[in-house]
Amino acid sequence: MAAVSIEESLKVGRLPEGKTALFMCDLQEKFRPAMLYFSDVVSNAKKLVESTKILEVPLVVTEQYPQGLGNSVSEINIEHAVCTVPKTKFSMIIPEVENAIKTLCDGQLKCVILFGVEAHVCVEQTAIDLISSGITVHIVADATTSRTQEDRLLAFERLKQIGCFVTTSESVIYKLIGDKNHPKFNEIRPLIKDKSIETGLVSKMGESASTQLTWQFQLELAHSVLVKPRKQFSETNVEFSWTLEKDTKLDNQPLAQKLSSKEKKCSTCGKSFTRPQDLTRHLRIHNDTSNYLCEECGKSYRSLDGLSYHKALNHRETNDSSAPLFKCSKCNKSFTHQIQLKVHLKNSHQRAKSVYTCEICIPAATFERKDVFKNHVALHERSKPFTCRICDKYFSSRSNLQSHSRTHDPSVALQCPNCSKKFSSKKKLDSHIPECLTRKTCPSCKFFCQREEEMTEHTKKEHPADYAIQEVFGHALEEFKKTYRTEMVEQFKQVADRPEPKAVFFTCMDSRMLPTRFTQTDVGDMFIVRNAGNLVPHSKLFGIDSATTEPAALELGCIVNNVKHMVVCGHSDCKAMNLLYSFKKGIETNMKTLERSPLKAWLHRHGSISLTKFERLEVHGFQQPLTFPMEGPFRQFVAYIDPDNKFTLTDKLSQLNTLQQLQHIASYSFIQSAINSGRVHLHALWFDIYTGDIYVFSRKQKRFVEISEETSDYLLDEIREYFV
Repeated sequence: MAAVSIEESLKVGRLPEGKTALFMCDLQEKFRPAMLYFSDVVSNAKKLVESTKILEVPLVVTEQYPQGLGNSVSEINIEHAVCTVPKTKFSMIIPEVENAIKTLCDGQLKCVILFGVEAHVCVEQTAIDLISSGITVHIVADATTSRTQEDRLLAFERLKQIGCFVTTSESVIYKLIGDKNHPKFNEIRPLIKDKSIETGLVSKMGESASTQLTWQFQLELAHSVLVKPRKQFSETNVEFSWTLEKDTKLDNQPLAQKLSSKEKKCSTCGKSFTRPQDLTRHLRIHNDTSNYLCEECGKSYRSLDGLSYHKALNHRETNDSSAPLFKCSKCNKSFTHQIQLKVHLKNSHQRAKSVYTCEICIPAATFERKDVFKNHVALHERSKPFTCRICDKYFSSRSNLQSHSRTHDPSVALQCPNCSKKFSSKKKLDSHIPECLTRKTCPSCKFFCQREEEMTEHTKKEHPADYAIQEVFGHALEEFKKTYRTEMVEQFKQVADRPEPKAVFFTCMDSRMLPTRFTQTDVGDMFIVRNAGNLVPHSKLFGIDSATTEPAALELGCIVNNVKHMVVCGHSDCKAMNLLYSFKKGIETNMKTLERSPLKAWLHRHGSISLTKFERLEVHGFQQPLTFPMEGPFRQFVAYIDPDNKFTLTDKLSQLNTLQQLQHIASYSFIQSAINSGRVHLHALWFDIYTGDIYVFSRKQKRFVEISEETSDYLLDEIREYFV
């Protein structure tokens, strides 16, 4: 036979090897109660998925809104799926699936085997999208379902009209195998040994839904009313026979006339019957002349079964075992028939499983199903003639409506004397007062609770500032004494007589800056000086009348304790630098404002030089360098401030200001001498509080460089070289 091209084989319904994929559409657990033949459909789908897994056909799975409808059914193992994608769109063809299609079958996907729910919604829309993109689609009918039979059948009709092949799971598997000598046939054989489960619709797929419904109605009508019985009945001179005359047509007469014309009456009592079996059963009553008499009470019965049942129910003795009893295992009640025991269990004991309780019924009615419960509640609402005009709630009495109305009118509501809460009735108020007297109320909001632990958790989460104060002056100090105190006392002892601090660390007083954390320093390692904006006043601004902490800290570290390193550390989103940046407009720098604000006066006096240099750089787009002359021409350095434009303007100002403080530190004569002798070294750090990244100023690269695995060795070598 001549070779057939892939395009020709696709047209006749073949499934080309290596160019076919399996698509499972929304076969999820929450759909189980609503879908026709769902368990049977899942069984067929399971066989299909397992077979295609063996044949290495790629699987794509989607799940419609899994947060509400759950995940795919547990019976089907989809771990080997190329992707399992959640969606809200009805069609499976969403961006994630489109990307998967590009990689399936090495980008040569030609055919899709599609199944799932619902046939007339998600499956149909997926098929339309696939065909529109030039992909052939095979619909697996016995692995696809809908909520109604009509929707399912009509969907299959429409899918055939648009060019889909409507097939079955077994047909697909055999098409994929193609030959009994297929190398994986023996591995698949156990799966196809048993035939696929009938789903009730495949045999009639050639007919339209309306044709099937008409045919089904006529069939039921003929069998129940107009068919000829298998034999003729003749008892007590009453003969009857029902036959369907040859010239009788279903559409000639109304159904009611046909039924009435075939009714037969009992000649003894005149009772009418439409079915022959009912009349036959009735005639036995008149013909049965033998009476079965109860020896205990004298009642008579027409049959021995009736008498036996009567004796077992009313006259059974403890030693009589002729009629077995069915005992309830929960309450020890006995019944003569098993069906009675089942009814008893359902009515008396299984009601406890109900989850929906009607609060109106007395005693309370319970329901296992939500829809039945809603219908029941609706009956109550229709019986309540009094309606609230504001919220449309129904009430059975005017007094209940009046109590409810108080919830909408604060002026008539009853208020608790201990809190501001209001109630619509005195009963609710009385039940609230005991709780109110013992509960704990948050001073910062309306939250209240009964336990101290709950209030602590609330304060910690919602009001961290208040919680911090409580911790500092209460719980934290107690916790410190219990846990860290012993360990730290030992550290204090080691440095008490001979402390050897190695650095003076100038940084901002911002509460988000924790220098001991990111420098990993311990007790006695360094002096920490904190102020607004990590500013160090220039030596020209020092005097008897303007002495500040910063120069004193420099002398204490350099002269008294022989500290070797002076470090200035700025940070991102510095509130002091944000305020300094606002001085550009000149609004905050008039004398009256400075006299009233110590913070603004501090920034204006010691930060103005940083702002001036920043404005000069801003004009040139931060592409020109700045020169910082320090203690001599050999110690001055050049710096670029964020030429790559990675940071905000205020962060750029913060970096420039950090470098400016190195120049201020070097302006003191005792620091100059220590630097010239190589005894003291200056460093600039900058900390990004939002990312945790630390930057160190590199004199060689003339900018702040992030400390990382790639840069740490280089930066350490530069610092060692600078020290030498």
